[in-house]
Amino acid sequence: MQTFLAGQTVSINVPMVDASGAPVVATAISYRLLDEAGAELITATALTPWLSSFDVATIPVASPYNTLAAGATRGLRQIILTATTDAGTVVLSTEYALVSLTPLTVPTDSYVSYGQALLVALTIPDIPGWNGASKDERIAALMQAKRHIERLRYRFEASDSMSRIDPMITGSMVDLTPAEYAALPVEFRAALEVASVMEADDLMIEDARHMREQGILSKTVGESSMMVQSGMPKRGIICARAKGVLVRFLDVGRITIGRA
Repeated sequence: MQTFLAGQTVSINVPMVDASGAPVVATAISYRLLDEAGAELITATALTPWLSSFDVATIPVASPYNTLAAGATRGLRQIILTATTDAGTVVLSTEYALVSLTPLTVPTDSYVSYGQALLVALTIPDIPGWNGASKDERIAALMQAKRHIERLRYRFEASDSMSRIDPMITGSMVDLTPAEYAALPVEFRAALEVASVMEADDLMIEDARHMREQGILSKTVGESSMMVQSGMPKRGIICARAKGVLVRFLDVGRITIGRA
């Protein structure tokens, strides 16, 4: 799937072939644009000029239609083509992704920004999953790591800086607002950043398990490569290394930081 920076005007090329790969000779073309929720952004619009000899339909999408919703860091657009042929109507479709300049929002998407994660990774030895991954793979893994880490329960004593969060509240970290997250102790947030990179690394090593099952021994991305080990232990909610970083903040059934 093609990926573009949000807010830009793009041109999407749709090959005029059907699902079986047969050419679609269209006498006329119209298209619609949908967002990731299926909402129609552009109603049926004729594509002009158009000749039946064209084998690619180029759809222009202006920047306002590629703007992300407030607070979103990524989105998806779907183009639906309706081709009129001598034999009837053929419907074709394609999708493309949109990303913001800031791919991770703390704490909504991750407990660490991508730039900070790169710095944190420099301080952690032996992270082959992270080192062998692409930027997109790392971002996806950091987002998944956040979902794993927030499943745990945490505790610590309240301080003046924590006045907005009652230390006796039970719940989870899932719904913490940016302001509430910023009010967490610095050492706890620092531990979450390190744990996020460790968990992301382990998740990408977990991907290697599937590679091994398929008989793939290594993966190369750019100049980096990751070798697949012959055996890997099963994991818990989060990996052992990440849990080790967070262990002093883990709840033992008395205090949980979060929202009711």
